[in-house]
Amino acid sequence: MQLTGLTADKLSEPVSIYHNSKIKSLKDLHPSAMGVDIFMGGSDGCLAQLGSDAMSDDDMTITLGTSGAVRRVAGKHSKDDERKLFRYLLDPDVLIVGGASNNGTVIMDWFGREFISSSNLSELGKIALEAPAGCDGLIALPYLLGERAPIYNPDARGVFFNITLTHTRAHFVRALMEGICFEILSIVKSVEASCGPSDKVLISGGFTHSLEWVQMLSNILGKELTLSGEYDASAMGAAATAFKALDIPFTLNRADRAVFSPDHAVTNLYQRQFKHFKKLYHQLESQFGQVDSGMGG
Repeated sequence: MQLTGLTADKLSEPVSIYHNSKIKSLKDLHPSAMGVDIFMGGSDGCLAQLGSDAMSDDDMTITLGTSGAVRRVAGKHSKDDERKLFRYLLDPDVLIVGGASNNGTVIMDWFGREFISSSNLSELGKIALEAPAGCDGLIALPYLLGERAPIYNPDARGVFFNITLTHTRAHFVRALMEGICFEILSIVKSVEASCGPSDKVLISGGFTHSLEWVQMLSNILGKELTLSGEYDASAMGAAATAFKALDIPFTLNRADRAVFSPDHAVTNLYQRQFKHFKKLYHQLESQFGQVDSGMGG
């Protein structure tokens, strides 16, 4: 605070997520709102973990929408010596650990719009299936928007590598989807290095509109994925927080869940491909940010 010139009187008082401030005098609200309980709540990522009912130490959540994130409840022995993860307090007793990606469905939206004449994820997923797993050696680095976890490189950019005349539009669509999944895998590995293996993985986000892509992620992670899309997980986490503060029982009314199991033969292929993916990034890392974009004066 001394470095920034701020003083404590400029900041709000820190309070618990269960802190209750009743509406008492806001003139613009309808009179019937007076006396309504208003709770502080928490950040959307923490609340999504709670609302996904993924609060056990070995539960992992993966959200892949415009951007992406991988989260876990941090156990007592979690560590992050390389500082590759975020660490947020849900409440005084629970710490949520994870990593975020800049590059999710927004990348497929761009590619589909510019090169396929469709950004519909369901359609793109079906096109991707026209190419085999591993895309006959075609690898995509999906870092069109730079990247956060685990590389934290705002200068990283997108790359298609190992292109031949045998590659079709389906190969390029699938390579991008696989590349985004490889980036999620790299975050998963960082989270598990901090917190230990995850036996239960719950997924959400816009990518679930392509069941082909969901299955691809299951194969790449080598993990069973559980999809349940009946509610907004962050909103349900906020509701659960308020109910707890009011000491009212709260139970999630679950709809049937879809489960995706990995094809381990394909997982083995992807493990080899992932090694090339990581090596390619590290070999190009020093070049990102050095190429003239052509947008200067």
